[in-house]
Amino acid sequence: MDHEGLYKDDRVLAFANAYFGGKQQGPQNQSYGAMSFAEPSPREPQDPRLVQDENQKMGIQSIEATESGEPTETANLAEEFGLGSTPESFSGIELETRGPVRGFVEDDGVLGSFPGQPEDAIFQTIPGGTYNAIHETQTFFLNESGSYMGKLEVTGEEAVRLRVRTYTDDKMNGQAVFNVQDATDASLHLGFGTSQDLGSLRLLVDDDGDGDTDRELAPDSIVTGPAADDTDPPTTTASFRTVAPKQASVTLSAKDDPRGSGVSSTQYFVEGGSESRLYTESFTVPFGKTVVFWSVDRAGNTELPRKVVVDDAPNTLESAELISDGDHIRRYIDPRGDEDWFRFEVDGSSTYRAQLLGLPADYDLELYDKDGNKVTAPYRRGKQTEDVRSKLAAGAYYLRVAGHGGAWNPDLHYQLKLQTLAG
Repeated sequence: MDHEGLYKDDRVLAFANAYFGGKQQGPQNQSYGAMSFAEPSPREPQDPRLVQDENQKMGIQSIEATESGEPTETANLAEEFGLGSTPESFSGIELETRGPVRGFVEDDGVLGSFPGQPEDAIFQTIPGGTYNAIHETQTFFLNESGSYMGKLEVTGEEAVRLRVRTYTDDKMNGQAVFNVQDATDASLHLGFGTSQDLGSLRLLVDDDGDGDTDRELAPDSIVTGPAADDTDPPTTTASFRTVAPKQASVTLSAKDDPRGSGVSSTQYFVEGGSESRLYTESFTVPFGKTVVFWSVDRAGNTELPRKVVVDDAPNTLESAELISDGDHIRRYIDPRGDEDWFRFEVDGSSTYRAQLLGLPADYDLELYDKDGNKVTAPYRRGKQTEDVRSKLAAGAYYLRVAGHGGAWNPDLHYQLKLQTLAG
């Protein structure tokens, strides 16, 4: 029996009725050519006794085995039609779109949705094809060998990302990523197939929708092998260096898991700016400005945006400024609530001394270990010099300078000295 004949067989309907608890759901998708749609019937809780009575009237038994251990009629039906409760493994190809884009994949059938149609108007007439849409993400899974064409329409101004992924036995073994900028109202066509080399993929962009290709894009990145299964985004940190009065140079550093696909790019913008920029080198920003930044890896995983207020020293332990033996630096606590963090490395045999001096207000000096646990803090009140001295185990340690009770001064700096003493 072919697929189109399954729904005509009463035994198949009986099996489905028994397997899913006796409640049939209305059709979600009608034929592609008819262009008509129906809402799914609502699922409601059922009295198990009514389900059993209905099954008995249809001449079938419960899904559970009989007390004698003999196969039930449902099990017989499943065996006859090759059905089972264990899903098949996925070995095929997937197209994922993210951003303001909508469309479908086609071969002899159609999988997806049509621009201009209701969002619940979904076609799934490609054998082995499954379509899902959540917010601005669409996925097209094709579980049978073949060649397909993705036809998409961009519906907004934001950037669009496409990913083609290949799978064998539920394991991802290849990814190609396209990032499309400045494509508002564009039409996108992407041909792809289960036996195609990902490096040969080309995305055709019709920017003005006149039917002619204006741009042909190769993948921004291709990942194969174990790294293709990377699902974790990179992590980006920001560090500052004062380069002029009330101005700092900002450096962004991104890292990916050693087993991941590797960092592809880092983007940033200064709040008040109109658009993001590709980070290529350090940039200068006035104190008090907020920088928003994030990174993307070669598998297309995007980090959630982070933000930091530019200062003469970082405000968090994670982005602390590195200082070394003999450094004597001058910084400001400005504005109110500002705190400055510094990191230094310990060799495990020496004694280290940090001094906070030349205070314009009541500031505190605190020492923390690599896990963020406070080691010591003198907490001397007023403008007295604060001093921490200790022999420490090897590793990274941190110094925090902050105003006591909100103390700060925009015009006068403090001084911080670090010394390595004999063991």
